[in-house]
Amino acid sequence: MNDQPTSSSSNLEAKSFLIARILMSLLFFVPAYRKLTSIAVTEAYFAKLGLPFPEITVYLVIAFEFIAAICFLFGWRIKLVAYLMAAFSIAAGLIAHQFWSVDPAQLGNQLNHLLKNGAVAGGFIMAALLADHLVHAPKEDQAD
Repeated sequence: MNDQPTSSSSNLEAKSFLIARILMSLLFFVPAYRKLTSIAVTEAYFAKLGLPFPEITVYLVIAFEFIAAICFLFGWRIKLVAYLMAAFSIAAGLIAHQFWSVDPAQLGNQLNHLLKNGAVAGGFIMAALLADHLVHAPKEDQAD
């Protein structure tokens, strides 16, 4: 029995992976744009979180978010970029959503945000693992 996907199923998988990359890229494009349009507010928030040099860190984060989203969207070095985006999502969750140190009224909200970041990281890890198969899917064997 042939376990190779048919051309139509490979095409559907590739299109689905593109849609997934578009949706996942938005998780980085939108926050980058919001940070860029409210630099002072973001700097103050980064300072409150205890990030070093918030006036510089804000621009580094914005640059990373935009560049990573573009690379991921267009499939450039997708495995590396997806792993970097996963690491960023985990780090951002641990820095910004410290549910263990908030008052009890905020615990559930912060825990949910941290779990969301973990799920996003899981999606990027899955994308990295599937990238070779779905971005550069092998062509169907030609009959000689």
